[in-house]
Amino acid sequence: MLFFLFAPIMAQTKMPHIFPDSIKRQCPVRVCDFIERYAAECLSWNVKSYPLFKKMSDDKVLFLEGEIQSLFSLPDTFQFSLTRYNDQVYEAVWTYDSTLLRMVFPIQYELILGKTKRELEQEMEEAILDAKDTGDVATLPLEPLADSSIYCTMPQQHYEIPEMTNICFYRKESGGYYLILDTNYIEYSIRNVVLSPSEFNPLISVTQLLYGHRKKNYTMTLEQWHTYCRQENLTVYAGLKTGTVGYYEAVIIAENKDIAYTHMLTMSIPNNFLNDEKAVWKAKVRSFIPTHNIKNMYKQYKQ
Repeated sequence: MLFFLFAPIMAQTKMPHIFPDSIKRQCPVRVCDFIERYAAECLSWNVKSYPLFKKMSDDKVLFLEGEIQSLFSLPDTFQFSLTRYNDQVYEAVWTYDSTLLRMVFPIQYELILGKTKRELEQEMEEAILDAKDTGDVATLPLEPLADSSIYCTMPQQHYEIPEMTNICFYRKESGGYYLILDTNYIEYSIRNVVLSPSEFNPLISVTQLLYGHRKKNYTMTLEQWHTYCRQENLTVYAGLKTGTVGYYEAVIIAENKDIAYTHMLTMSIPNNFLNDEKAVWKAKVRSFIPTHNIKNMYKQYKQ
């Protein structure tokens, strides 16, 4: 499946970067960063006990056409395409009249981010608190529910499990459509606040579960979480489960399909959250989960 294809662009020669900003605005930026970082690392590789060909073989990074050295000496005008195969492999191709380079590598977040799961888990708190607002909140089309004045966002998508959806709900009133935040529609309201920025920005007490049965505690705001998800190009889905006394429960899945990792949160939301913005929410976080584990983990949370 063709993931990205670009018309000819101008590349600046003798620059330390392979990709100009015009490509990074259209491509998964983390993938572009990986190609640049990996090429620079390989060109300066000098570990006699671990030859470069062995490293690239272990990383499953291959150049089917051309050589890695050519990445920093591309012609002024070239075309670039990035193709995704079965959510497992990327193929990056540079062409100029004919193919210059063809690079393939696995869609594996530790390789692409250049860090281990343990490192990424430890850095997640800082990444959330330091996230910068991209300003590009998507506006989805609305369709009415059957025999109802309530509208929902389209297209309706779910993540692996039908209950985990990306749907938000609106009420049509004079002057436009308004996100439902109403005690009469509490389930709609919960989905709305965890999936979409709103007037609610509560403090969330986080318990992050780490590798090796360890934990990390910190606080974040709901706005910081939404900002982090947009910055990291995460697609967010939510499902509801039976809550404990005094709380509603939302299960949230945030997927980065570009580099194949998923965060999973169980968020405890105070029953009176619509009337008490100072009420502290709670969240249990599992981060950087392989996709194939999500179904089983969700079933455990539902029990």
